[in-house]
Amino acid sequence: MDELEIAKHLKILSEPHRIKIIRTVCKKESCVCELQKKIKIPQNLLSHHLKVLKDCDILIARKEGRFMHYSLNKLKLKSLFSIFSCLFSP
Repeated sequence: MDELEIAKHLKILSEPHRIKIIRTVCKKESCVCELQKKIKIPQNLLSHHLKVLKDCDILIARKEGRFMHYSLNKLKLKSLFSIFSCLFSP
C-alpha cells in the first residue's frame, strides 16, 4: 500500500462517528436501526458513514429481508493495523 492509500485510510478512520460504528460492529453484527440507536445521528448521516466504511472494505454488508446488517472485515483491519504499526515503528 502506498502513502496515498495509507493517508486515505487514516483519514477515514479518524472520523469520530466512524470509530463509534467500528466499535459497535466489532462486538456484533448490527443492522442500521441498531446502529442508529447506538450512534445517535440522523439516518442519512449514518448511511453516509456506513457507505464510506463499506467502500474501503472495513465493513461487510449483508442484506437480510429488507434490512442491511453490517459486520467488521477483520482481515482488512488486521492488514491496516499491520501497515500502521510498521509506519509508526522506529
